[in-house]
Amino acid sequence: MPQTGRIVHWRPDVDAPGVVRVDDGVAEGGSVTPYYDAMVAKLIAHGRDRADAIRRLAAALERAPLLGVATNAAFLADLLRHPDFRAAHMTTTRLDEWLEAGAPILQRPQPDDATWALAAAAVALRDGHPRRSGGVAAFDLALRCGDAMRTLRVRLHGDGVDVTHGDTALRFDALECDGRVLRYAAHGVWRRATAVFDGPRLHLALGGRSNVFEEPSPLPAADAGADPRRARSPVAGVVAHVAVAPGERVTAGQPLVCVEAMKMEMWQHAAADGVVAAVHVAARDAVAAGALLVELEIGH
Repeated sequence: MPQTGRIVHWRPDVDAPGVVRVDDGVAEGGSVTPYYDAMVAKLIAHGRDRADAIRRLAAALERAPLLGVATNAAFLADLLRHPDFRAAHMTTTRLDEWLEAGAPILQRPQPDDATWALAAAAVALRDGHPRRSGGVAAFDLALRCGDAMRTLRVRLHGDGVDVTHGDTALRFDALECDGRVLRYAAHGVWRRATAVFDGPRLHLALGGRSNVFEEPSPLPAADAGADPRRARSPVAGVVAHVAVAPGERVTAGQPLVCVEAMKMEMWQHAAADGVVAAVHVAARDAVAAGALLVELEIGH
């Protein structure tokens, strides 16, 4: 789905003239708006043969995370590793075939235990100030990533951090942060990730995948459940079509309003049978993500 928002990090580290080229139309600190094409950047690689070009492109993609808005970078990384792509056996219908089959490559990737642990370590050591309470260098840290939430046990030791969740324990022997590059040692091997704090949120890019972590608010959360009485815009965009009018009876699944963003049309449908109580938009109106489009009286 098209994504809009502010770019908090875009510093592609692909210094290989004549081998990898980056074409982009965005800059760090700028905003992606719904009024342009969905492509924000393009990476092009050249190699001795197809396998060499794929290897270089995969490495470049891993070293060029774009943070702040959701992108398809993780899918592109998985696609480069897929045997059908490596063997040049792709067709114009392959993505549709994968979608119909529920192929794993089209499933939204979730952060693994190591990524959760690294996020906890980065948050615990933010700004170089360990979170100690009464001299105790061990504490529980709650983190949220999307709809998932974990409480991890963090223990500081020397230059490193131990992170435990359930039966899973991970040790980082050392962590160093040079600007936005997070270097960490585990089992004697140094690795690197991109870690950018944007207010309370940690944008963490590791191994070609990026995730956003934050500590949940201690205040009770508002009810975020879907309300069948209200149809809201899934993205910022422009209303392309309004298919209903006040007083009209609708059935579950019936199209209500179409919002266009980045050359894609997204229809909002009635979540239940009812009557249209109010229509809050007209064709060509600009709407923000989450804007109320249509109100329904359910069950009438």
